[in-house]
Amino acid sequence: MAHSMRKEYGEHGVVGFYEKYGKTYRNKHFPEIKRVMRHLLKSPLPDELRSGTVKVLDLACGSGEATLALVETGWTSLEHVEACDPFTFEAFQDQVGKPAFQWSFEDVANAGVLDDRKYELCVCSFALHLLDTSKLHGVTFQLASHCKYLLVLTPHKKPEIRSGMGFDLLFEVVHERIHARLYRSNAIE
Repeated sequence: MAHSMRKEYGEHGVVGFYEKYGKTYRNKHFPEIKRVMRHLLKSPLPDELRSGTVKVLDLACGSGEATLALVETGWTSLEHVEACDPFTFEAFQDQVGKPAFQWSFEDVANAGVLDDRKYELCVCSFALHLLDTSKLHGVTFQLASHCKYLLVLTPHKKPEIRSGMGFDLLFEVVHERIHARLYRSNAIE
């Protein structure tokens, strides 16, 4: 796999890239993800996110970097995490040792897969910025009904999630060029 994700996405397209490399994918920013999670713990997090037993959905889970960082920093334990990705679910299982659902963003947006599930936190690391705005709205709207908080890790300012999309921004931390934004659902009390 080439070192430049932008080059790979340009050559294969996002879907083509993950179809080709999904089984062996690793996020090269894992050390930075762990550091930003530690940095977030020093931020004004709601108390319920500091319990160590937070029920988490790792959306577009990659090979589990966000899950492992959440566990290592004490946000949650592995048994409280569910994960999904249609392309990297095998890489997640190989690295984390736990199966992941094969749900796509479209599966989440079209409802059904989350119907009987509730999470305190959905984390989406290095993925939501890949969606166009029309698809992003459907995904965040569904997540807002099932996840009290949304944590988005991204290498830049995108995606722009507005209040009408189901979540309100609580705060943003930029650490080592990773933007970490914590949102609260405006659909769940």
